[in-house]
Amino acid sequence: MPDLENYSVFLGLGSNENGDCSAISIAHHDYSPLAPLISKTFWEKYLKQFSNFRYYQNRNKTIIKLNQKYRSYWKNGYKFKDSKTDNNHDGLINRLVDAAFIEKGMVVVTPEVSRQIHIGVYGINTKGKIIPGNDFNERLQNLKRIIADNKLNEYTKSTILSFNGFSPQLESWNGILFIKQ
Repeated sequence: MPDLENYSVFLGLGSNENGDCSAISIAHHDYSPLAPLISKTFWEKYLKQFSNFRYYQNRNKTIIKLNQKYRSYWKNGYKFKDSKTDNNHDGLINRLVDAAFIEKGMVVVTPEVSRQIHIGVYGINTKGKIIPGNDFNERLQNLKRIIADNKLNEYTKSTILSFNGFSPQLESWNGILFIKQ
């Protein structure tokens, strides 16, 4: 079992919605951009250098360099080869999570049951319809109700993931976590 102290990201996205809500596991280097907690070590060594305007101006060039740097790992540990897809911020972080795993053995930690839900309604991957309401507060209240009733699929047409909502198991969770072997 890898050392839990040597992690790159602690995810909020669960791996088994029917699992034990107290269990966390090591996902090695499978990253999801939904509700990540990024370790300070990972931030400073891998991510901070790209947190600037220069990266966003040269995104494709940066991704090509990373992909070539880890070319020898394409079959073992580095998931990306194409610079034209997944080259936005979460694609960059996913590649850096791979790099941290390859270079330092840093792992991704994930709960079995999700602690987050993606509520994106508008964007490239979510072609949503307007949240009903006459003003911001009314729309906010309606969005809260839509989330609570697990009706997000009626308002989005996401190409990324389905909106399963929160597991009912979390209502009775005692707050204790353990590492599942």
